[in-house]
Amino acid sequence: MKQFSTIVGVDLAWQSERNPSAIAVGSLNGHKLQISQVHKGVIGLDNIAKLIDGLGEIDGIAIDASLIINNVSGQRACENAISRTYGGRKAGCHASNLTLYPEPDSVRLAGSLADRGFQHLASPDQQSSKEKWMLECYPHPALIEIFELPERLLYKKGRVDQKRAGQVNLAQLLRELGQSNKITLSLAPELEYLLDETIILANKGRALKEHEDALDAIVCAYIGSLYTLQPTDKVFGDVQNGYIYVPQGPALAQRLSWLEKLVLFQSFLRK
Repeated sequence: MKQFSTIVGVDLAWQSERNPSAIAVGSLNGHKLQISQVHKGVIGLDNIAKLIDGLGEIDGIAIDASLIINNVSGQRACENAISRTYGGRKAGCHASNLTLYPEPDSVRLAGSLADRGFQHLASPDQQSSKEKWMLECYPHPALIEIFELPERLLYKKGRVDQKRAGQVNLAQLLRELGQSNKITLSLAPELEYLLDETIILANKGRALKEHEDALDAIVCAYIGSLYTLQPTDKVFGDVQNGYIYVPQGPALAQRLSWLEKLVLFQSFLRK
């Protein structure tokens, strides 16, 4: 693994020309990832590309979006595989196809990144290679694996109070990655508010949604950092017809038992 890398996480809106996306920029030094920038409310592929171009040399980009879509209907094979593996833990996939999304922004973004030299699942070992990589990720199964969760973390849907509670739960888990035995996570001081329970519980409307996007972008950047460490982890699908990279196994130094995790998880759901 390269000693120092710049990793970008992108939470891309399905209709990115109308809805906001979020971008997190991380500096990976050895086994330490620090999120140095978070950009919320980015609208339009041109603005996303302009922001990425302004970051200088980037080693890899992890994107929560369907980067390769060739199927006319139904689900991609990788989405079917994810649903079979994680559906029982409430982390299945929505369908991506060319009927639902005739000219998907996500595929256009992948093409734009390819023009800039990024390759799907390229080798992250850049001590011997100048390849730049991009990958598609999906936060729900990744969070299940990273934290050994019994099921999907609920922070995207439901009532406002449920989404706030879910974001507080996610923020707490991200803080625990400061003690990870794989790659530690920290945020630049000016970004620490993103993990602040008081801030999250005060958010509503657009601010609450943009905070969720920012947390997702941070998760994507962390998944990207794990890819530099363990690129041979599970890849559902392939680069011909679509794939999703899921890091495997726990990353916490002190692991809760399954029962303890379930009790903790249910306590957050009751809030």
